[in-house]
Amino acid sequence: MLICTLDGNNITDRDMLHDILSDSLRLPDWYGRNLDALYDCLTEIQEETEIRILHKETLEDHLGRHAMAVTKVLKEACGENPRIHFREDSEMPGTDNFPDSYRKPLTACQKTDTNKEYRHMNLSNITINTQNSIRIEGSKILYFDPFQVEDSCQDADLVFITHEHYDHFDPDSIAKVKKDDTILIAPESMKKKALSKSGIAAGKWVFYSPGETDEQGGVAIQTVPAYNKLKPFHPKMKKWLGYVVKMDDIRYYVAGDTDVNEDIRKVQCDVALIPIGGYYTMDRKQAAEYVAELKPVAVIPTHYGSIIGSKTDGQDLTAALKSMASNIQVELKLH
Repeated sequence: MLICTLDGNNITDRDMLHDILSDSLRLPDWYGRNLDALYDCLTEIQEETEIRILHKETLEDHLGRHAMAVTKVLKEACGENPRIHFREDSEMPGTDNFPDSYRKPLTACQKTDTNKEYRHMNLSNITINTQNSIRIEGSKILYFDPFQVEDSCQDADLVFITHEHYDHFDPDSIAKVKKDDTILIAPESMKKKALSKSGIAAGKWVFYSPGETDEQGGVAIQTVPAYNKLKPFHPKMKKWLGYVVKMDDIRYYVAGDTDVNEDIRKVQCDVALIPIGGYYTMDRKQAAEYVAELKPVAVIPTHYGSIIGSKTDGQDLTAALKSMASNIQVELKLH
């Protein structure tokens, strides 16, 4: 089944809305990103499909009449195509009863407390404001999938993008963290989209396929395939990426959106940043089993508690690893 979730809390413009529709519903290349084309595409879908609208009033605040017009088209297509099921203001699994303060994004540019010591490693150089939006500070400042960044920092030496979904490739957030010489690193399959929308200076782009090794800006880079095994959201053929980066003699693995698969079992790292929200990626139980097998010094769970997953997933991962591999440090950055 195809599932498309239009969350008014996260969609701020028409382009973002149509990006989500196109990606989630796997709309054809000829999709014209207008209402007539949307209706035509929806009525031709041959797979069971569920389309959900969350926080409808917020979506209408952001998009005005266009949000209402899209809702009308979705309802009409649902009436025409029996394979389409449409729901408004229903809750995604695991997201009920979130307080508003939890949904509000933090800044990805906040200063870290470098004096705070952890059991194995000091991880105060790492911040996550939401989803997979990660900042790692060392001899270089690295960002991964900056999303919903509030403050303008202009301090990024390298920006890594794992794939093209709206909550991982956010040009507005890239604009807030990039400086004149920032290097953008992204999958080869994203080249056209990244070049046209990233805002990174000409000649400061590097595109990779899975399985490559390189060095950029003094940071060693290894690209790792990131994909779902059975789910349709992140197909292997897209050649989207996770990254192992080595900076200041520490290897950080940012997995991106992935299930547990044979490719990521080969990773070697000191710090693993792993998605645990389930549905689009591995869930907390699968992540715990994978991390116990991977044996990093420390793990930081990502991709839960906002768009997908429960705010308690990180605590559940901690408990699971305590029984499986108690020597692995678990650090929760999403609160």
